[in-house]
Amino acid sequence: MVTRVAKCTGGNFSKMIFPPLFSGIAMLLSIFCLKSVVSGGILGTLLLVAVGILVYLGIVYLLDRFLNYGIGVLIKESITSFRGV
Repeated sequence: MVTRVAKCTGGNFSKMIFPPLFSGIAMLLSIFCLKSVVSGGILGTLLLVAVGILVYLGIVYLLDRFLNYGIGVLIKESITSFRGV
């Protein structure tokens, strides 16, 4: 149903959904693994947030680099659009 509303093929839809989903799952798993090691408090929370961001961006970069998804171009365009604000 989503593919009919978005007017895209199943392959194109999965190509758009897979990288963020895979990166999000990797980020979630890394945070859960580190949560038992890192102590609580504000510094522990900031460390988990930083690690989550780095893991997510790292996985997106690797997927873009090796599978040519084009996410890197989208991220660069988003960053340059925020500079004008």
